[in-house]
Amino acid sequence: FMTTTQLFTDSKVRLNGMGLHHVDWGNRQLGAKMMWVHHMTGTGHVWDLVAPYFRDGYHLVCPTLKGRGQSDHAANGSYSADDYVADLHALVEHLGWRRFVYVGNSLGGLLGIRYASTYPNQVERLVLVDVGARIVSQPSQPGSLGDPPETFPSRKEGEAFLRQSDRFARLDRPAMRLVVREGFTRSSRGQWTWTYDPALREQRRRAAEAG
Repeated sequence: FMTTTQLFTDSKVRLNGMGLHHVDWGNRQLGAKMMWVHHMTGTGHVWDLVAPYFRDGYHLVCPTLKGRGQSDHAANGSYSADDYVADLHALVEHLGWRRFVYVGNSLGGLLGIRYASTYPNQVERLVLVDVGARIVSQPSQPGSLGDPPETFPSRKEGEAFLRQSDRFARLDRPAMRLVVREGFTRSSRGQWTWTYDPALREQRRRAAEAG
């Protein structure tokens, strides 16, 4: 759909046997191409407040990785870096891009490193946001973002939980509204739960326990 204030189109295409959502900011006729890939629990819409500043210079596309938002969940519950890279490559082929700028935040950045090493002729530039080539982590403590509750009575309580993390604590109101909108959905029981696949949440939980 299109809005009067944000010129984007939500699209969902079937790639590698599943539906993959992406936000297309138009100007497809431009030779300069750019793809922005979100963090672990994000969607293609987490870039909505930044994308308008770049759309006039690039054909800008922001995919939603499988298991999140409007993209399908993995049928076998498997989420590996190689799977994500294969999905992103299939999207690039679908778009008909030959070369593009890859911008990745956190998980998206790690996938960008792998994508660029796998398809070096396609990546014109690689931009890493809030991530390096190596992550050093510690086992999470109960109640941390590494061990999140499954549900919240309200979006407000979900937001309060997120703001315990430095990543979200400093966000202004428009940015936080965007994170909450994309991060939570109302369950059949009236509570609010995460928009990403429970199998992915379990994968994260096991990784946190292993440090």
